[in-house]
Amino acid sequence: MASNQIEHALQYKFKDPALLEEALVAAGAGPKKAKTAREKGNKVLALIGDALLRLVLVDDSVVAGQAPGKCQHIISAEASNNNLQKLQQEWELARFIKTPFKNKGNVPRTTGAATMEALVGAVWLDSGRDLEYA
Repeated sequence: MASNQIEHALQYKFKDPALLEEALVAAGAGPKKAKTAREKGNKVLALIGDALLRLVLVDDSVVAGQAPGKCQHIISAEASNNNLQKLQQEWELARFIKTPFKNKGNVPRTTGAATMEALVGAVWLDSGRDLEYA
């Protein structure tokens, strides 16, 4: 089952499986008649996940002794997307990601990265906003 494989990779068991399902629907791949942004795909969860990842990276850098202004190079969008896409590929998650029809099942780099961010956002919400899981 997909959820078991993903939960194993994340080392997290979802209390609300709907959050995991939402995280796996790429932006624009949701139903055409969706009424809310959250029904249209994982964009909202990806925004949350992106913010959390940036927070953790900056916090880790500050704790390591770097000045906050010097942290920008480690949180550039390009580097972040490349690393997240590599992780998505390592975990072999592409087969679980619902992409827009025009992608024909292919998971572009930005979609793979956004899905990884959405998974972080989903864990954050499901855990009751516990930073331990971020």
